[in-house]
Amino acid sequence: MSSNWEIGLIRATIQQNKLMTIIVKSVSPKYGGDNNGNDYNDYNDIIAAYGGATNIKSINIKSIEIQAGSIVDSLQLTYNIVTLDGTSNNYQGNKYGGSGGVKRDIIFADGEQLTRISGRYGKYSNCTKIGYLEFRTSKNTYRFGNDSGDTGKIAFTFPVGVIYGSGSRHLDNIGSIEIEGTIQPTTSLLSFMSIIIKNISPKYGGNRGIDYNDFNDIITAYGGNNNIKSINVKKIEIRANDIVDSLQFTYNIVTLYGASHDYQGNKYGGNGGTKQDLNLTVDEQLTRIRVDMFQTSQNTYCFGGKGNAEDITFTLPVGVIYGSSGHYLESIGSVEITEAIKQ
Repeated sequence: MSSNWEIGLIRATIQQNKLMTIIVKSVSPKYGGDNNGNDYNDYNDIIAAYGGATNIKSINIKSIEIQAGSIVDSLQLTYNIVTLDGTSNNYQGNKYGGSGGVKRDIIFADGEQLTRISGRYGKYSNCTKIGYLEFRTSKNTYRFGNDSGDTGKIAFTFPVGVIYGSGSRHLDNIGSIEIEGTIQPTTSLLSFMSIIIKNISPKYGGNRGIDYNDFNDIITAYGGNNNIKSINVKKIEIRANDIVDSLQFTYNIVTLYGASHDYQGNKYGGNGGTKQDLNLTVDEQLTRIRVDMFQTSQNTYCFGGKGNAEDITFTLPVGVIYGSSGHYLESIGSVEITEAIKQ
């Protein structure tokens, strides 16, 4: 863990030298149903379109286009992107969902800020969908879909940010990436590093248990992604027999000034199964995560049962994991990051 002195010094140096990057504050879970439709991620697309997070000064939601009837059919946000040179651009995000329902456009007035996004999801015609969304701003509250609060409908709230999720005929699921404002750069006396999110995978599995997110916890512990130079998986602790009972990663964190720390992530799951520890060697890199296997630059490790014809296979990008935990490993996804970029 970084000392308070080290984090304080990092923050003071950033303020003194006025260095620049978008700072990821948190990544919410994806709320809703299974990934029946196409997966999209507005954050990834914006970062790719503008050549990296280091070229962007701010991202704000400018307007919302939503189609809804008895459930939410589709959602599409338009963002205002201000780049490093001060240029303001409108960027239309992905359309999550289909063409049903009544179309409404919300265009924010000058000074109107989106402050809260909430909703409900549950079973609709035997499929889990987003049934209701509510957008609260500094001036108004906008409601769409059916807020009946029926038994079985699950309420959620996620941070205001850049959205990601999936959609088919309807809005299947939705989450957000919350970012903080950036600092205007001037001449720097110090090379500044920032980890960059490359990709956020879907969360595979069920929707039961308690949600955890190693990425959010690491970012909070180290005072922001701009204080971290690299994050790598150092150790994997897994418990499994016929199924995977639990999973826990230990990461090696290298901070801005080169200090190396071990950080133990959350335990996703219970205490059943046979415990195995995978301690990666100094030169061994995790290269692939699959439902039943971890592949490294030197070995392949297999866990759990053989499965059956109804099982759904998945592969995650190697990164920092998030998911949900119950008596077993309920669901899992990952946040893939790239090497830190020098400012």
